[in-house]
Amino acid sequence: MSTTEIKVDGLKDTGERRTFETGAVRDKVTGKGKPSLVPNFVIWLVSRIYEDGAIKYAARNWEKGMPLSAYLDSAERHIAKLKCGLRDEPHATQAIWNLVGYVFTATLIKLGHRSATLNDMPNQLAPLNEKGEVAIAEPLSPHEYKSIATFFDIKL
Repeated sequence: MSTTEIKVDGLKDTGERRTFETGAVRDKVTGKGKPSLVPNFVIWLVSRIYEDGAIKYAARNWEKGMPLSAYLDSAERHIAKLKCGLRDEPHATQAIWNLVGYVFTATLIKLGHRSATLNDMPNQLAPLNEKGEVAIAEPLSPHEYKSIATFFDIKL
């Protein structure tokens, strides 16, 4: 991989290059995600849960914000039913939907676009604060925050 940064107005450039056997050259690929590896039929199955929710509640109801615990409670209930062998609902894709909602909401909390009060998940391993209360946990990992910062090209 060679390093040659060429500035072009409006185009981001890492300065790192990859060259294909044809001689074509592109910017580097690592650290940008690999959407081509995501199985599209799983995305389609989860999109059906979004469709059902749009009919039941409203198309963008979930984007208004819910406490993080609501997403985890629901995801864990669906996983428990899935593990028990129940197939009365699409439990696997409903669990995924809830985890997507958790990550979406946690990200918007971190970016300051949703209220910090939606993060109601305790850090059970932290000492009690000065009021004798359990501290609130950081909702996502440093790896996830780094990836989000890369995606949005921002500092977190």
